Amino acid sequence: IALDKYFRIKEKDTPDCVVNIWYDNAYCGQHQYKGRTTNTYTVSIPMRAILALSSSFNMGSNDKNVVMHKRGNGRLYYRIAMYYAPTSLQLNAVNYGFKIERTYTAIDHLSHVQQQSDGTWNFRLNEKIKVTLTMTTTQRRYHVALVDYLPAVCEPLNTKLNGTMTDYTNSSVTRSKRSSRYSEYRLNSTIGWAEY
Repeated sequence: IALDKYFRIKEKDTPDCVVNIWYDNAYCGQHQYKGRTTNTYTVSIPMRAILALSSSFNMGSNDKNVVMHKRGNGRLYYRIAMYYAPTSLQLNAVNYGFKIERTYTAIDHLSHVQQQSDGTWNFRLNEKIKVTLTMTTTQRRYHVALVDYLPAVCEPLNTKLNGTMTDYTNSSVTRSKRSSRYSEYRLNSTIGWAEY
């Protein structure tokens, strides 16, 4: 009932519009929407173009605007995202309300996992490694998804699957005591679990 009411109020007009996009003074493209559809459309702007535009239009401020102009009828749903990699991969830790720590532990022998003085980790090839994630938050959070990618050349090992060769019975994938990773995190709570 609520979705039907929302649709009748917010989406009563059939889409028939043109949307233009600018990054500050630079024109990035347009798309025409006609009729209802579930299709998505993407405008990709390379990072080198953003950096070039930022330096050429610098008026004493680093703040730039993404402007979307819709002409016509219908509701427009959009998402703006930025995917980039820093020029230096040696980054200092930051805490914006979440603190995430990852530690690696050797399963068979301590020499298989070593942390260097610069903070990088060295793993011995074809050895088992336990990864422990600890997430701490300073206030109540809702619908949190913690995604941790495997380091390069690593693969998950799930001892609950038949045929998995391991002598370490505690190396199976485990989670926190909560039923899902999409959890409500309470004030000053810390949740940790082994993933790989």
